[in-house]
Order: sequence, then C-alpha cells, then structure tokens
Amino acid sequence: MISANRTSDDDILRSAKLIVFLGTPHRGSHILDKSLTKVGLSVIKFASGREVPRGVKTILQPRADESFIVNTDFMRIKGQIEIVNFYEQVPRYPLQDLVSETTTALS
Repeated sequence: MISANRTSDDDILRSAKLIVFLGTPHRGSHILDKSLTKVGLSVIKFASGREVPRGVKTILQPRADESFIVNTDFMRIKGQIEIVNFYEQVPRYPLQDLVSETTTALS
C-alpha cells in the first residue's frame, strides 16, 4: 500500500497518472473458502516451506474490515490518479468460480 507519509511516496503520487488493477479483489474474495484453494495453499506451504501470512488471508475475506480501511485510505490519497479495473467475467477451470467480481472493484 502507498503511504503518503514518506517523501518518495509523495513523488510517486505526483508522478502517477493511471493505475490498472488486473482481477484485484479489493473487497475480498470468497475463493479462499473453496477446497481447491485450500489444497493450493497447502501445496505452496509444502513446496516453499512458507505459509501465506494470516494477515493476507484475513484481509482477503469478503468484506473484511482491514480491506475497507486500506481501500478508504487509498481513495483518500490517490488524488487525480485514474483507476482502471479489469475483472473476470467467465469462471475458469479449475476453480469454476470468479475470484474478483464487478462489485469488488475500486471506483
């Protein structure tokens, strides 16, 4: 997340004109509750020896308070930066579900 407290972040905010999000679940995703996702997270843990941090899992839960705070802070500091969201419209194999729906996009 961009923090407007440091000088380098201010430079980024002044320089950026457009931010493009590709399937970003800004307001969380129910996909973490799917069995296949749980298996995938287990495989990642086994293969890398690292687990996805609990904070990441928490913020990605649908309508999580943390994601609301992050999104609110971002919208407050983004200024005149344009936002473009791309999101899925057709469920894909193997999940057969949408990770990020139109209602999860920032505007």
